[in-house]
Amino acid sequence: MCDLLTGFGVRKSPKTRRVVFFVRRVVGGKEHRLRLGTHHELSVREARKLAAVRIWEIEHKAAGTPNLTPAPVLQVPPAQVATTDPRIDELLTLVRGEPEPEPEPAMTVAQLWERIGPGWIASVKPGTQRNIKCLFNARILPKWSDTPIDQIQTADLAKWYQTFLDTAPHYGAEATKKLIRLLRLGEEQGLIQSLPSFKISFTAPKQRQPMEETSVLKMVNALEDILKDDAQNPYARAVIAILNTGERALSGAELHTREVNYREKLITKRRKFDQIKKIPMSDYTVSFLRSIHPEGGGYYFPNRRDPSIPIKYSTLRLFLVKLVDKHGIRTVDGSLPTLHSIRHTYATLLEEQGLPISHIQRLLGHSSMQSTLRYIHGSLKGAREGANRLEITRARVVAKPRRKKTARNKKSSRKRSASK
Repeated sequence: MCDLLTGFGVRKSPKTRRVVFFVRRVVGGKEHRLRLGTHHELSVREARKLAAVRIWEIEHKAAGTPNLTPAPVLQVPPAQVATTDPRIDELLTLVRGEPEPEPEPAMTVAQLWERIGPGWIASVKPGTQRNIKCLFNARILPKWSDTPIDQIQTADLAKWYQTFLDTAPHYGAEATKKLIRLLRLGEEQGLIQSLPSFKISFTAPKQRQPMEETSVLKMVNALEDILKDDAQNPYARAVIAILNTGERALSGAELHTREVNYREKLITKRRKFDQIKKIPMSDYTVSFLRSIHPEGGGYYFPNRRDPSIPIKYSTLRLFLVKLVDKHGIRTVDGSLPTLHSIRHTYATLLEEQGLPISHIQRLLGHSSMQSTLRYIHGSLKGAREGANRLEITRARVVAKPRRKKTARNKKSSRKRSASK
C-alpha cells in the first residue's frame, strides 16, 4: 500500500503553526492538490486513510472510469466491486480499518525475569550469578513480581531505594541498579516498548579506611596467639596471608596451590574478563605459604569438615569481626576494619615505605593506576615526616626573642597610651 499513498504529505504553517495534511499528485501531466485537514481535526491514521481514498479518486477520474464517490464505495460490498478494480479491496480494508485486537496484558517483572534472567545470568561470572540471583529472590521479586512494567516509574524506584538507606545503602543501590538493568535488557530485546529515563541519585558508599601501624601490630599479635593454641587454624592463616599479599578477601581465602609459583615468587590469578594477573610475593609470604603447603596440593585454607573446598567468606568475615572487637582494633576513622580494609592498609603501608605507585599497582593486580590511587590513604605521621624533609623552602632568618614585660615597661606603655 505504500505506492497508493505516494503524494500524501504533512506541512506546518509558519503563521498559525498548525500541522496540515495534504495530497499532491501528478496524474496525466496535471497536478492535483487537496487539503485534508489539520492535526486538530484528524489523527495521522485518519489522514492516511482519507489520503488513500482521495488518491484513488484522482487516479480513476484521470483514467476516465466512472466517478465513484467515497460514500458509495464504502457502502458497496467488497464482493460486488472487486471486479472493477483489484485495489478496491485494499482500499476498503484501509479506509474501514481492521478491528484492533484486544491489548495484551502488560508484562510483569516476574515474567520478564523468567524470559531474560537465564540468558543474562549465563553471560556473567559465577560469583556475579550468585549475587544477581540473591538480589532478585530476596529483594526484587518479593516487591515487584506482580507489578506491570509500564507502571514502574522513577519515583517508585527512588522511594524503594530510600528504604535501604538506614540499614544497607550499598545493598539497596545494587538491587535498584539490577532491576533497572533487567528493564533495559527487556527494551533492547523488544519486549518493552519504551522506558522512562531513570534518574536516581545514589548515595556514595563510605570509603574504607586503612588501619594505623599500632592496629596492625595488635592484629598480628592476636593472630600469633591464636596460632600458638591452634596451629592449624585456617582463618588466622588466611588473614595473615591477606595482610602480606594485599589480595582481595574472597580471592585470598580461595588461594590454591596451582596458583602459587615458589621459584618465581608469583601468584597467578584470573581476574575479570578472563584477565590473568601475576602478582609478586615477598620472601616472607613465600616461606609462610611453604610452611602451610597442603600435602598433595589443594587449598591453602581448607574447610575443616571438607578439605576439598576452601573456607567460606562469611565465616572468615565473622572471625575477623570477633577478633577486632575483642582486641579493640580500629581503622583511622575509628570504625571496625573489614577484610577489604586490610587491602587498603597494605597499599597505604607500601606507599609510606616510599614504594612507587607503579609498583603498588603491580602488587595489587590493578590494570589502571586510578584504581590504585583509591587504595592509598596518606597518614598524618607520614605527611609530617615529608614536610620535615623539605629544607629548600626554609628562610635563614633568626627571630628576635620576645621581650618580657616588666613592671617598668608596663608603666611606660600606660603613659604612652594616656598621652595619645
